[in-house]
Amino acid sequence: MYDAHVLVNGFPGRTSTHGSFGWSSVWLLRNADRVVVVDTGPPAYVPLITQALAGLGLSPRDVTDVLVTHAHWDHLGNVSLFPQARRWIGRAEHAWACRQATDVPFVSQPLLGALSEPEGALRLIDAEGEILPGIHAIDAAGHTPGHLAFLAHTVRTPLLFVGDAAKNVHELESSAIDSALDLAAGRQSISRIREIATSTGAAVVPGHDVVCTLVDGHWQRKSAQTAQLHFHHHRDAAPARITISDQEPGLVAVRSDDAI
Repeated sequence: MYDAHVLVNGFPGRTSTHGSFGWSSVWLLRNADRVVVVDTGPPAYVPLITQALAGLGLSPRDVTDVLVTHAHWDHLGNVSLFPQARRWIGRAEHAWACRQATDVPFVSQPLLGALSEPEGALRLIDAEGEILPGIHAIDAAGHTPGHLAFLAHTVRTPLLFVGDAAKNVHELESSAIDSALDLAAGRQSISRIREIATSTGAAVVPGHDVVCTLVDGHWQRKSAQTAQLHFHHHRDAAPARITISDQEPGLVAVRSDDAI
């Protein structure tokens, strides 16, 4: 059994002018033998991750294993932050990503290279099943060809980390996938996520959202989804602080002296 801790909650946002926010979920699983990070977020997460680890009495060097659901930059962007960790990713996913050209969206060859540094750190997952005690790899293809989910047995409830097989509560509920290389496979993966959650009682951690659970057959967030932005909207004014919340769908902008 693992203790589970959220390091950074994902956020289901995007823009029409600056591409994806890339705000993905990063979690930590810990027992007496292992400290496991599930996905690593984008490079901008470094201070958030290190601060969250410090709050748990840990440093990046204490992490023994990193599980990567898929090879997009916003999920493996901080693999190098954990120098002692083994890096686990699907063999099919790794092979697909390494074949991609340098201009393919969301795939970064330098980040892929970091999976193998230091030498011997890379662990390729060949099939479904237990990869670490109490943690199982599950096929969740569609968003990318070799995408995996990870089912972890934790002290409170099983947790199913689904990465971008279901990026948020809307995709879980509607099966309307915003981005998938194989839409049919992606819909099958969302159906399987529901089946696993139903049969095991697992809560689901989407790739870009807070924890979700099934309630009377419908997916619901277990906590509020919030984010803040600071925006220098005028040369002579303090930045506006913009708060976004699913509890109050409208934007609330508050003048602030906080620095960006």
